[in-house]
Amino acid sequence: MRPAAVVAALTAATATRVDWLRPLGRVLLWISAGARLLTAAGFLAAASRWPRVCRALWRVR
Repeated sequence: MRPAAVVAALTAATATRVDWLRPLGRVLLWISAGARLLTAAGFLAAASRWPRVCRALWRVR
């Protein structure tokens, strides 16, 4: 989810006083935050395995 879509929904809800855009923006915000947390967790998991991968590659050569 692109942060611009979340900001656009929340800003448009405030500017135009369209009430149904505010909950949509909040849902999109939570989806975006969840996706970012999953990405960060995957990065940390991969980074923690990186030294073992390097050592294994050096032993193969």
